[in-house]
Amino acid sequence: MSEQIRQLYRNNCKEKIKRFPVYLGLNHKLSLLFFDLDEISYDDFWNMMDNPHIQIPQKNYVITDQCDDRLPMYELNHNPFTFELNTIIEEKYHLIEKYAKTQKDVKTDILEYVNSKTPKTVVLYLIDGLSYIDVVNLNIGNMFKKITPVFVNGKTNTINGFKNIIFGYDNIPIAKSLYYLGYDIYGLTYWNRAKNKTTDELFRYMPENNIFIHEMDLKNMIENNPCRKKYIQIYRMGLDEDAHKIRTTSKELINHKINEIFENIKKLVEFLGKINESFVVYVISDHGIKWDFEKNYGRGAHGGISFEECFVPLIIIEG
Repeated sequence: MSEQIRQLYRNNCKEKIKRFPVYLGLNHKLSLLFFDLDEISYDDFWNMMDNPHIQIPQKNYVITDQCDDRLPMYELNHNPFTFELNTIIEEKYHLIEKYAKTQKDVKTDILEYVNSKTPKTVVLYLIDGLSYIDVVNLNIGNMFKKITPVFVNGKTNTINGFKNIIFGYDNIPIAKSLYYLGYDIYGLTYWNRAKNKTTDELFRYMPENNIFIHEMDLKNMIENNPCRKKYIQIYRMGLDEDAHKIRTTSKELINHKINEIFENIKKLVEFLGKINESFVVYVISDHGIKWDFEKNYGRGAHGGISFEECFVPLIIIEG
């Protein structure tokens, strides 16, 4: 199939799939919300079709999990994770969790990874304020090549976002879950627990002596505890402070600060690589930031419902 014919095929696909049931290939299932398509499993669809007692509803059915030669097959080449998402996010906000990975899923993913591969060191690197869209199109290095968009469950603020990640669906801190799997628990934060309520909430399960303020102290601990399983929770500032305190900014300044964040993460990963032990690092943010470059001199904000605020980056680095 030539590229010209392939492009025509894709352009016509969007209209054709609304006329009759089809098998559909997608880059991501979130695209279903843009085209008002009703996903149904292969088995459910054919069971419904073969049952004479069921009156089939008039819906735009698409089957994405399996196919055969009984229905036409189409591919919909669409990226749902762009600013276009702002055209539907408020109307279909309640449906997004069905199709997108969410912050609360991350704890489950970490525990599944640990149970499967048992890395010696598990790092959860929490960034205060960073949007998926601000990172995905930025060249931050091959180490961070795979970036997954993650949806914020509920309010796009710091405490809610980080509690989603750390406490997951069962409201048990991940540090506690990993402790019962034999991991020593450590933390690194620039804020004092006694003076910062958010820090106290996020590190409440950790012994005070196991929480470091300086990165060098953390690295010394890692070097001095070879062969022991370690969970390390790091909480550092992202772009949230800039959004709240800096009256004017620019895309260039934002990109510079993002590169600084990931240069710091790169150094940590390289350090872990020299220890000659298996590790995994999960990098994620609490919420995104919506920058207003047109009317408000680049002032940033969060707490609302927008693609920029509701989707954060998840990066997983294995070693």
